[in-house]
Amino acid sequence: MRSRCATLLVLAALAAAPNALAQGDVAGAASAYSRAQRAELAGDHSRAAELYELADSMAPTPEALRSALRARLAAGQRAIAASRAEALRTRYPDDAESKALADKTLSELGAQLGRYEISCKPRACGVIVDEEASGTDTQTTQVIYLEPGSHQVAAAFGTQRADPKSVEVKAGERATLEFEAPPAPVEPPAGPESPAPGGLNTGADVSLDSAHKGGLSPAWFAVGAVVTAGVGAVAIWSGLDTLKQRDEYDKNRTQKGYEDGLDLERRTNVLIAGTGVAAVCTLVIAGFTDWSGGSNAKPQAKSRGLRVDLRGAPGAAGIGLRGSF
Repeated sequence: MRSRCATLLVLAALAAAPNALAQGDVAGAASAYSRAQRAELAGDHSRAAELYELADSMAPTPEALRSALRARLAAGQRAIAASRAEALRTRYPDDAESKALADKTLSELGAQLGRYEISCKPRACGVIVDEEASGTDTQTTQVIYLEPGSHQVAAAFGTQRADPKSVEVKAGERATLEFEAPPAPVEPPAGPESPAPGGLNTGADVSLDSAHKGGLSPAWFAVGAVVTAGVGAVAIWSGLDTLKQRDEYDKNRTQKGYEDGLDLERRTNVLIAGTGVAAVCTLVIAGFTDWSGGSNAKPQAKSRGLRVDLRGAPGAAGIGLRGSF
């Protein structure tokens, strides 16, 4: 019976993970969108465009991408604006307002710029133009526009970077570029109990009496609450750290800063999802808990043991429960 209960808890947690992540993304996107509007009102169109694009990367919407396109135009960044128009037309072909704005932008700017179709193999990549990220999306195929002249185009496959390619762009031309991911570096296997540098590794052995008739011990709920609070605290810290890195990247745009920012954003999203999963598990556990204090429970010869492990590292976090019901 208790094994079946444990299975139910795991299934509930897995089902809640995508929803928790989506909710975290929507909250972050709303914050970025609000900051973008304030920057736009202050006349900082370049900053506004970046924040609109950040909001769109966290929770894609046609409104955010249209706003980013308009802000790029207002900032005089024609090539990036045309690239956003191409993305807008590709992603929302049935949205009349998006299609009209994209078509108008490309009709006015297309003949003045070079159009490059970027192909990444064997997996998605981010495109870097003249040491600056061309966008927040990673895709296997994407289209960018470049101002006439000499440029360096590179591709970032996560923390790996393909060799840059030099291009001489002419107005109105169309061309293609292909990038292949470098071989993955070979890393030595880590010890089973060795956390990554700078990571978090905590473990606690908890003896739980699961003999309560008709439900779980309240100690299970206590463990769930502690784990939820712990992961939530780490998620808040990670979010603040990500915003700090974003501000530093705005001051000094480098390839390393771009890659670090992507890693921090992924880490924060994982922690947000983990917090949601832990919270849902705790609520489900509460429904299966015997809150009567176990007055009708029969003595057991041996209580069950449970070990709770909370681990975190740059880009990853996890919760481990070891023991038996």
